[in-house]
Amino acid sequence: MTPVTSPFDPATFSACAPIDPAVCGSPNVDPAVDAGVFVWQECEGPWNVMLTGPEGTGSVRVTGVIHADDGFTSATPRTFESSDTLLDEGRRLRFGMLTSHPYNDRFAFDFAESNAVCLDVDALPNGLSVLAGPGNNGGDGLVAARHLALLGYTSVVVVYPVRRERPPFVGLVAQLTATGVPLVDALPPAGAVDLIIDALFGFSFVPPVRDPFVRLLTDVRRRQVEGGRVVDGAVDAPPPPAVLAVDVPSGWDVDGGEAPAQRADGGGADDDTPPAVANNPSGRDALISLSAPKRGARRWVGAHYVGGRFVPRALADALGIALVDYPADATIVRVDGGGGAGA
Repeated sequence: MTPVTSPFDPATFSACAPIDPAVCGSPNVDPAVDAGVFVWQECEGPWNVMLTGPEGTGSVRVTGVIHADDGFTSATPRTFESSDTLLDEGRRLRFGMLTSHPYNDRFAFDFAESNAVCLDVDALPNGLSVLAGPGNNGGDGLVAARHLALLGYTSVVVVYPVRRERPPFVGLVAQLTATGVPLVDALPPAGAVDLIIDALFGFSFVPPVRDPFVRLLTDVRRRQVEGGRVVDGAVDAPPPPAVLAVDVPSGWDVDGGEAPAQRADGGGADDDTPPAVANNPSGRDALISLSAPKRGARRWVGAHYVGGRFVPRALADALGIALVDYPADATIVRVDGGGGAGA
């Protein structure tokens, strides 16, 4: 493969495309007007990758990898800041750039003419919604949303229908709004959300689910199950969003697992749609358990991670908490299958 033509959109980039090796020279790009990722080869010089930000959207971030069969002869930052990274790993060149309008970040690289080279840019979510509940799990969601905004994700929305007017939540909301992230009461329309971070209820949740969370979780579940549905040979609904559940999929029993259906008033079952996150129907969903997996996570069938090295080993042993083993200084580890006895 050979490097891609310029420019291209990192949100829709799919594969490398051939390029005429006789074509060279800097593109006519004005960072004040043109937004995107631009790739070109200087005549008698190295290749360049440049990121420019769209007007009125704050910071934009892009990460990616350049693969070269025989490695690289050079890798040089050109207009880099402290938030940008460029790492030469032999056959792979990893990069991350964060910029805002009307500025640009750029680096150059080169390789032997005989190399097969491919540029792979990570796609950024088109829409990213964080569901924040009224308790500590919701506080985790508020912090996560703030960090995502600071990392350059410009499409973050926090769904926060029940707000606590007490510490630490008042301070977390103030920090979040200072980053420009909007707080709303319901999810954006289907098709406008690629990723949902579920931080509604954590390990202290006691059923039943009550409104407004019945409506919210029923909406999430229907998008998971019905997204991308085909009716009479045609796609009848937007693709399902990926869901990342924090600690426990909301609506689940912390010890028993998936939740049964219930009436909208919180009573017994009379509906086929439980107000709870579905168990990975699209194959794209994931769970991240904090400190240790909970017992209900045994029934989770998607990707499962554990993060947060907060519990001292002596305390875990005293309380009978089965901690996972982290490699070296890692702060997150994948433990698909439930991850042990749980907390």
